[in-house]
Amino acid sequence: MARAKNFRLNLLIINIIGLLCNASSSLVFGVFSSFLKSMGVNTADICFFQGAMDAFSFGMKLGAGFLSDFLKNRKNIIIAGIILMALSKFFLVVATSLVGCIAARALDRFGNGLQMAPRDALMGDLCPKNKSGTWYGARTFLTVTGSVIGSFFGMKLLMWTNGSFKTIFALAILPSIGALVLSILCMPDSFVMYKKEREEFYFKNFSNAFWKLMLVAFVFLMVRYGEAVVTMRTVEKLSLSYEYFPMFLIIFNLSSAVMAYPLGVMSDYCNKEKILLLSFVVAVIAQFWCAFSVTMLDFIFVTALWGILEGISNSIFFSLISNYATLNLRGTAFSVYFAVSLCATLVGSFIFRYLCTFGLHVPFIFGGIGSIAASVLLCYFFKDKVKIKLEYIV
Repeated sequence: MARAKNFRLNLLIINIIGLLCNASSSLVFGVFSSFLKSMGVNTADICFFQGAMDAFSFGMKLGAGFLSDFLKNRKNIIIAGIILMALSKFFLVVATSLVGCIAARALDRFGNGLQMAPRDALMGDLCPKNKSGTWYGARTFLTVTGSVIGSFFGMKLLMWTNGSFKTIFALAILPSIGALVLSILCMPDSFVMYKKEREEFYFKNFSNAFWKLMLVAFVFLMVRYGEAVVTMRTVEKLSLSYEYFPMFLIIFNLSSAVMAYPLGVMSDYCNKEKILLLSFVVAVIAQFWCAFSVTMLDFIFVTALWGILEGISNSIFFSLISNYATLNLRGTAFSVYFAVSLCATLVGSFIFRYLCTFGLHVPFIFGGIGSIAASVLLCYFFKDKVKIKLEYIV
Protein backbone atom coordinates (compact mmCIF):
# COMPACT_ATOMS: atom_id res chain seq x y z
CA MET A 1 0.00 0.00 0.00
CA ALA A 2 1.46 3.35 -1.00
CA ARG A 3 1.71 5.77 1.84
CA ALA A 4 1.09 9.47 1.43
CA LYS A 5 4.32 11.29 0.63
CA ASN A 6 3.65 13.95 3.23
CA PHE A 7 2.59 11.58 6.01
CA ARG A 8 4.77 13.45 8.56
CA LEU A 9 2.85 16.69 7.98
CA ASN A 10 -0.48 14.86 8.18
CA LEU A 11 0.47 13.16 11.45
CA LEU A 12 1.75 16.43 12.91
CA ILE A 13 -1.57 18.09 12.06
CA ILE A 14 -3.52 15.27 13.73
CA ASN A 15 -1.37 15.58 16.87
CA ILE A 16 -1.78 19.37 16.98
CA ILE A 17 -5.55 18.84 16.73
CA GLY A 18 -5.27 16.54 19.77
CA LEU A 19 -3.25 19.16 21.65
CA LEU A 20 -5.87 21.86 20.94
CA CYS A 21 -8.76 19.57 21.93
CA ASN A 22 -7.09 18.66 25.23
CA ALA A 23 -6.16 22.28 25.97
CA SER A 24 -9.77 23.35 25.40
CA SER A 25 -11.24 20.60 27.59
CA SER A 26 -8.62 21.03 30.35
CA LEU A 27 -9.25 24.77 30.44
CA VAL A 28 -12.82 23.96 31.49
CA PHE A 29 -12.04 20.83 33.54
CA GLY A 30 -9.49 22.70 35.69
CA VAL A 31 -12.10 25.18 36.95
CA PHE A 32 -15.38 23.29 36.54
CA SER A 33 -15.36 21.82 40.05
CA SER A 34 -14.83 25.30 41.52
CA PHE A 35 -17.62 26.59 39.28
CA LEU A 36 -20.02 23.95 40.61
CA LYS A 37 -18.93 24.79 44.17
CA SER A 38 -19.82 28.43 43.52
CA MET A 39 -23.30 27.25 42.51
CA GLY A 40 -23.73 25.47 45.86
CA VAL A 41 -23.10 21.89 44.72
CA ASN A 42 -21.54 19.69 47.42
CA THR A 43 -18.31 17.73 46.98
CA ALA A 44 -19.96 14.29 46.76
CA ASP A 45 -22.25 15.43 43.95
CA ILE A 46 -19.32 17.04 42.11
CA CYS A 47 -17.38 13.76 42.24
CA PHE A 48 -20.46 11.92 41.00
CA PHE A 49 -20.97 14.33 38.10
CA GLN A 50 -17.32 14.19 37.04
CA GLY A 51 -17.26 10.38 37.22
CA ALA A 52 -20.50 10.08 35.27
CA MET A 53 -19.18 12.40 32.56
CA ASP A 54 -15.93 10.45 32.24
CA ALA A 55 -17.95 7.23 31.91
CA PHE A 56 -20.06 8.97 29.25
CA SER A 57 -16.89 9.86 27.31
CA PHE A 58 -15.59 6.31 27.64
CA GLY A 59 -18.87 4.97 26.27
CA MET A 60 -18.49 7.10 23.16
CA LYS A 61 -14.92 5.88 22.64
CA LEU A 62 -16.24 2.32 22.56
CA GLY A 63 -18.61 3.01 19.68
CA ALA A 64 -16.83 5.72 17.72
CA GLY A 65 -13.96 3.57 16.46
CA PHE A 66 -16.34 0.85 15.25
CA LEU A 67 -18.54 3.52 13.62
CA SER A 68 -15.57 4.98 11.71
CA ASP A 69 -14.82 1.51 10.30
CA PHE A 70 -18.44 0.81 9.42
CA LEU A 71 -18.98 4.16 7.67
CA LYS A 72 -15.52 4.05 6.06
CA ASN A 73 -14.96 7.62 7.20
CA ARG A 74 -12.88 8.82 10.12
CA LYS A 75 -12.55 12.51 9.22
CA ASN A 76 -16.23 13.42 9.41
CA ILE A 77 -16.67 11.68 12.77
CA ILE A 78 -13.64 13.54 14.17
CA ILE A 79 -15.04 16.84 12.87
CA ALA A 80 -18.46 16.09 14.41
CA GLY A 81 -16.82 15.41 17.77
CA ILE A 82 -14.84 18.65 17.67
CA ILE A 83 -17.95 20.66 16.71
CA LEU A 84 -19.77 19.24 19.73
CA MET A 85 -16.81 20.14 21.97
CA ALA A 86 -16.87 23.74 20.68
CA LEU A 87 -20.66 24.00 21.09
CA SER A 88 -20.43 22.73 24.66
CA LYS A 89 -18.28 25.71 25.67
CA PHE A 90 -20.76 28.09 24.06
CA PHE A 91 -23.63 26.45 25.96
CA LEU A 92 -21.63 26.78 29.20
CA VAL A 93 -21.34 30.51 28.57
CA VAL A 94 -25.08 31.01 28.00
CA ALA A 95 -26.36 28.43 30.53
CA THR A 96 -28.24 29.94 33.47
CA SER A 97 -29.08 26.82 35.47
CA LEU A 98 -27.16 23.93 37.02
CA VAL A 99 -28.91 21.44 34.73
CA GLY A 100 -27.84 23.46 31.68
CA CYS A 101 -24.22 23.55 32.85
CA ILE A 102 -24.15 19.81 33.53
CA ALA A 103 -25.69 19.11 30.11
CA ALA A 104 -23.11 21.34 28.41
CA ARG A 105 -20.26 19.57 30.19
CA ALA A 106 -21.73 16.20 29.20
CA LEU A 107 -21.82 17.39 25.57
CA ASP A 108 -18.10 18.18 25.80
CA ARG A 109 -17.37 14.65 27.07
CA PHE A 110 -19.61 13.21 24.33
CA GLY A 111 -17.70 15.10 21.64
CA ASN A 112 -14.33 14.21 23.13
CA GLY A 113 -15.16 10.51 23.17
CA LEU A 114 -16.58 10.68 19.64
CA GLN A 115 -13.41 12.07 18.07
CA MET A 116 -10.74 10.20 20.05
CA ALA A 117 -10.83 6.60 18.77
CA PRO A 118 -11.21 7.61 15.08
CA ARG A 119 -8.33 10.09 15.50
CA ASP A 120 -6.06 7.45 17.03
CA ALA A 121 -7.03 5.01 14.25
CA LEU A 122 -6.41 7.65 11.57
CA MET A 123 -2.87 8.08 12.89
CA GLY A 124 -2.28 4.35 12.47
CA ASP A 125 -3.73 4.44 8.95
CA LEU A 126 -1.32 7.14 7.82
CA CYS A 127 1.78 6.08 9.75
CA PRO A 128 4.28 3.44 8.53
CA LYS A 129 4.56 0.57 11.01
CA ASN A 130 8.27 1.21 11.56
CA LYS A 131 7.48 4.76 12.73
CA SER A 132 4.38 4.09 14.84
CA GLY A 133 6.28 4.28 18.16
CA THR A 134 7.62 7.71 17.26
CA TRP A 135 4.28 9.17 16.29
CA TYR A 136 2.21 7.65 19.08
CA GLY A 137 4.93 8.88 21.45
CA ALA A 138 4.48 12.33 19.93
CA ARG A 139 0.73 11.92 20.38
CA THR A 140 1.13 11.28 24.12
CA PHE A 141 3.61 14.15 24.45
CA LEU A 142 1.39 16.70 22.70
CA THR A 143 -1.93 15.64 24.26
CA VAL A 144 -0.45 15.72 27.77
CA THR A 145 1.16 19.08 26.94
CA GLY A 146 -2.27 20.34 25.89
CA SER A 147 -3.70 19.21 29.23
CA VAL A 148 -0.92 20.98 31.14
CA ILE A 149 -1.36 24.18 29.13
CA GLY A 150 -5.13 24.14 29.59
CA SER A 151 -4.95 23.47 33.33
CA PHE A 152 -2.26 26.14 33.82
CA PHE A 153 -4.16 28.87 31.98
CA GLY A 154 -7.42 27.84 33.65
CA MET A 155 -5.81 28.47 37.03
CA LYS A 156 -4.22 31.73 35.89
CA LEU A 157 -7.34 33.03 34.16
CA LEU A 158 -9.32 32.39 37.33
CA MET A 159 -7.04 34.90 39.06
CA TRP A 160 -6.73 37.37 36.17
CA THR A 161 -10.51 37.55 35.64
CA ASN A 162 -11.36 37.74 39.35
CA GLY A 163 -13.18 34.41 39.23
CA SER A 164 -15.17 35.03 36.04
CA PHE A 165 -15.97 31.47 35.02
CA LYS A 166 -18.02 32.55 32.01
CA THR A 167 -15.00 34.39 30.57
CA ILE A 168 -12.88 31.26 30.90
CA PHE A 169 -15.56 29.13 29.22
CA ALA A 170 -15.73 31.65 26.36
CA LEU A 171 -11.95 31.61 25.89
CA ALA A 172 -12.01 27.79 25.88
CA ILE A 173 -13.94 27.96 22.59
CA LEU A 174 -10.85 29.31 20.78
CA PRO A 175 -8.69 26.13 20.87
CA SER A 176 -11.70 24.10 19.73
CA ILE A 177 -12.20 26.43 16.77
CA GLY A 178 -8.51 26.09 15.91
CA ALA A 179 -8.83 22.29 16.02
CA LEU A 180 -11.98 22.46 13.87
CA VAL A 181 -10.34 24.62 11.19
CA LEU A 182 -7.30 22.31 11.01
CA SER A 183 -9.45 19.19 10.82
CA ILE A 184 -11.62 20.58 8.00
CA LEU A 185 -8.91 22.19 5.89
CA CYS A 186 -5.77 20.16 6.52
CA MET A 187 -6.60 16.69 7.87
CA PRO A 188 -6.83 13.87 5.31
CA ASP A 189 -9.08 10.82 5.57
CA SER A 190 -7.36 7.46 5.16
CA PHE A 191 -10.34 5.73 3.59
CA VAL A 192 -10.57 8.44 0.95
CA MET A 193 -6.83 8.05 0.26
CA TYR A 194 -6.66 4.26 0.14
CA LYS A 195 -10.09 3.39 -1.33
CA LYS A 196 -10.39 0.15 0.65
CA GLU A 197 -13.47 -2.05 0.73
CA ARG A 198 -15.38 -2.34 3.99
CA GLU A 199 -14.53 -5.41 6.07
CA GLU A 200 -17.09 -6.99 8.37
CA PHE A 201 -16.26 -7.23 12.05
CA TYR A 202 -15.52 -10.71 13.34
CA PHE A 203 -13.39 -11.63 16.32
CA LYS A 204 -11.43 -14.00 14.07
CA ASN A 205 -10.38 -11.06 11.88
CA PHE A 206 -8.02 -9.95 14.66
CA SER A 207 -4.77 -11.85 15.07
CA ASN A 208 -3.93 -13.99 18.08
CA ALA A 209 -1.22 -11.48 18.93
CA PHE A 210 -3.89 -8.76 19.25
CA TRP A 211 -5.99 -10.78 21.71
CA LYS A 212 -2.90 -11.75 23.71
CA LEU A 213 -2.03 -8.06 23.93
CA MET A 214 -5.56 -7.29 25.17
CA LEU A 215 -5.17 -9.88 27.96
CA VAL A 216 -1.84 -8.37 28.99
CA ALA A 217 -3.43 -4.90 28.87
CA PHE A 218 -6.33 -6.00 31.10
CA VAL A 219 -4.02 -7.38 33.81
CA PHE A 220 -1.75 -4.32 33.70
CA LEU A 221 -4.49 -1.67 33.55
CA MET A 222 -6.38 -3.35 36.39
CA VAL A 223 -3.56 -2.37 38.78
CA ARG A 224 -2.35 0.83 37.09
CA TYR A 225 -4.22 3.20 39.37
CA GLY A 226 -4.78 6.75 38.23
CA GLU A 227 -2.61 9.71 39.20
CA ALA A 228 -5.34 11.03 41.50
CA VAL A 229 -5.10 7.85 43.60
CA VAL A 230 -1.32 8.21 43.92
CA THR A 231 -1.70 11.87 44.88
CA MET A 232 -4.35 10.98 47.46
CA ARG A 233 -1.99 8.40 48.99
CA THR A 234 0.73 11.08 49.15
CA VAL A 235 -1.46 13.74 50.73
CA GLU A 236 -2.87 11.40 53.39
CA LYS A 237 0.44 9.72 54.24
CA LEU A 238 2.23 13.05 54.71
CA SER A 239 -0.83 14.85 56.19
CA LEU A 240 -0.51 17.56 53.55
CA SER A 241 -3.04 20.20 52.58
CA TYR A 242 -5.05 19.37 49.46
CA GLU A 243 -3.53 22.50 47.93
CA TYR A 244 -0.55 20.23 47.12
CA PHE A 245 -2.68 18.29 44.61
CA PRO A 246 -1.78 20.50 41.60
CA MET A 247 1.95 20.24 42.32
CA PHE A 248 1.94 16.45 42.16
CA LEU A 249 -0.31 16.42 39.09
CA ILE A 250 2.12 18.75 37.31
CA ILE A 251 5.04 16.44 38.20
CA PHE A 252 3.03 13.49 36.88
CA ASN A 253 2.08 15.16 33.59
CA LEU A 254 5.53 16.59 32.91
CA SER A 255 7.30 13.26 33.45
CA SER A 256 4.70 11.50 31.30
CA ALA A 257 5.11 14.00 28.46
CA VAL A 258 8.91 14.16 28.59
CA MET A 259 9.48 10.39 28.44
CA ALA A 260 6.74 9.37 25.99
CA TYR A 261 8.38 10.70 22.82
CA PRO A 262 12.04 9.55 23.22
CA LEU A 263 11.00 6.06 24.30
CA GLY A 264 8.48 5.94 21.47
CA VAL A 265 11.32 6.71 19.06
CA MET A 266 13.48 4.05 20.74
CA SER A 267 10.72 1.47 20.28
CA ASP A 268 11.00 1.90 16.50
CA TYR A 269 14.61 0.72 16.63
CA CYS A 270 13.97 -2.33 18.80
CA ASN A 271 10.93 -4.49 19.50
CA LYS A 272 8.10 -2.45 20.98
CA GLU A 273 7.32 -5.32 23.33
CA LYS A 274 10.70 -4.73 25.00
CA ILE A 275 9.82 -1.10 25.73
CA LEU A 276 6.41 -2.18 27.03
CA LEU A 277 8.17 -4.63 29.34
CA LEU A 278 10.36 -1.75 30.53
CA SER A 279 7.24 0.21 31.50
CA PHE A 280 5.97 -2.83 33.44
CA VAL A 281 9.28 -2.97 35.34
CA VAL A 282 8.92 0.74 36.14
CA ALA A 283 5.37 -0.03 37.36
CA VAL A 284 6.65 -2.73 39.73
CA ILE A 285 9.20 -0.30 41.23
CA ALA A 286 6.65 2.53 41.46
CA GLN A 287 3.96 0.36 43.10
CA PHE A 288 6.20 -1.06 45.84
CA TRP A 289 7.94 2.28 46.40
CA CYS A 290 4.56 3.99 46.82
CA ALA A 291 3.43 1.31 49.28
CA PHE A 292 6.41 1.91 51.57
CA SER A 293 7.19 5.60 50.95
CA VAL A 294 7.53 7.79 54.02
CA THR A 295 9.08 11.11 52.91
CA MET A 296 8.18 13.92 50.52
CA LEU A 297 11.13 13.04 48.27
CA ASP A 298 9.88 9.44 48.10
CA PHE A 299 6.49 10.53 46.86
CA ILE A 300 7.91 13.04 44.37
CA PHE A 301 10.02 10.22 42.95
CA VAL A 302 7.02 7.85 42.86
CA THR A 303 4.84 10.46 41.14
CA ALA A 304 7.52 11.00 38.48
CA LEU A 305 7.83 7.22 37.98
CA TRP A 306 4.05 6.94 37.67
CA GLY A 307 4.03 9.58 34.96
CA ILE A 308 6.87 7.83 33.13
CA LEU A 309 5.16 4.43 33.16
CA GLU A 310 1.86 5.91 32.00
CA GLY A 311 3.50 7.88 29.19
CA ILE A 312 5.45 4.85 27.95
CA SER A 313 2.69 2.27 28.30
CA ASN A 314 0.06 4.45 26.59
CA SER A 315 2.33 5.17 23.62
CA ILE A 316 3.44 1.56 23.16
CA PHE A 317 -0.02 0.03 23.63
CA PHE A 318 -1.43 2.38 20.98
CA SER A 319 1.49 1.68 18.64
CA LEU A 320 1.11 -2.11 18.98
CA ILE A 321 -2.67 -1.97 18.52
CA SER A 322 -2.18 0.07 15.34
CA ASN A 323 0.39 -2.41 14.02
CA TYR A 324 -1.67 -5.52 14.85
CA ALA A 325 -4.89 -4.21 13.25
CA THR A 326 -5.78 -3.92 9.58
CA LEU A 327 -6.80 -0.60 8.04
CA ASN A 328 -10.50 -1.49 7.83
CA LEU A 329 -10.71 -2.66 11.46
CA ARG A 330 -8.24 -0.30 13.12
CA GLY A 331 -10.95 1.91 14.60
CA THR A 332 -12.70 -1.18 15.98
CA ALA A 333 -9.36 -2.35 17.44
CA PHE A 334 -9.06 0.88 19.41
CA SER A 335 -12.67 0.55 20.56
CA VAL A 336 -11.89 -2.98 21.81
CA TYR A 337 -8.89 -1.58 23.70
CA PHE A 338 -11.03 1.13 25.31
CA ALA A 339 -13.56 -1.56 26.30
CA VAL A 340 -10.78 -3.63 27.89
CA SER A 341 -9.51 -0.50 29.66
CA LEU A 342 -12.98 0.27 31.02
CA CYS A 343 -13.49 -3.27 32.33
CA ALA A 344 -10.01 -3.38 33.86
CA THR A 345 -10.52 0.00 35.54
CA LEU A 346 -13.88 -1.02 37.01
CA VAL A 347 -12.50 -4.33 38.35
CA GLY A 348 -9.42 -2.56 39.67
CA SER A 349 -11.55 0.06 41.42
CA PHE A 350 -13.52 -2.59 43.33
CA ILE A 351 -10.32 -4.42 44.29
CA PHE A 352 -8.69 -1.16 45.36
CA ARG A 353 -11.64 -0.17 47.52
CA TYR A 354 -11.71 -3.58 49.23
CA LEU A 355 -7.95 -3.67 49.86
CA CYS A 356 -8.03 -0.16 51.32
CA THR A 357 -9.88 -1.59 54.33
CA PHE A 358 -6.56 -3.22 55.28
CA GLY A 359 -4.59 0.01 54.83
CA LEU A 360 -3.97 2.43 51.97
CA HIS A 361 -0.57 0.84 51.27
CA VAL A 362 -2.03 -2.64 50.63
CA PRO A 363 -3.51 -1.89 47.14
CA PHE A 364 -0.07 -0.78 45.97
CA ILE A 365 1.52 -4.02 47.17
CA PHE A 366 -1.18 -5.84 45.20
CA GLY A 367 -0.47 -3.51 42.28
CA GLY A 368 3.22 -4.46 42.34
CA ILE A 369 2.31 -8.15 42.26
CA GLY A 370 -0.16 -7.50 39.44
CA SER A 371 2.50 -5.64 37.45
CA ILE A 372 4.83 -8.62 37.87
CA ALA A 373 2.03 -10.89 36.60
CA ALA A 374 1.55 -8.62 33.54
CA SER A 375 5.32 -8.79 32.90
CA VAL A 376 5.29 -12.59 33.05
CA LEU A 377 2.31 -12.76 30.65
CA LEU A 378 4.04 -10.39 28.24
CA CYS A 379 7.23 -12.47 28.31
CA TYR A 380 5.25 -15.69 27.83
CA PHE A 381 3.06 -14.50 24.95
CA PHE A 382 5.78 -12.54 23.15
CA LYS A 383 8.92 -14.39 24.24
CA ASP A 384 10.30 -14.44 20.71
CA LYS A 385 10.12 -10.64 20.53
CA VAL A 386 11.39 -9.81 24.01
CA LYS A 387 13.91 -12.65 23.58
CA ILE A 388 13.43 -14.02 27.07
CA LYS A 389 13.12 -17.76 27.44
CA LEU A 390 10.32 -19.00 29.64
CA GLU A 391 12.65 -20.93 31.93
CA TYR A 392 14.34 -17.65 32.93
CA ILE A 393 11.15 -16.22 34.39
CA VAL A 394 9.70 -19.22 36.23
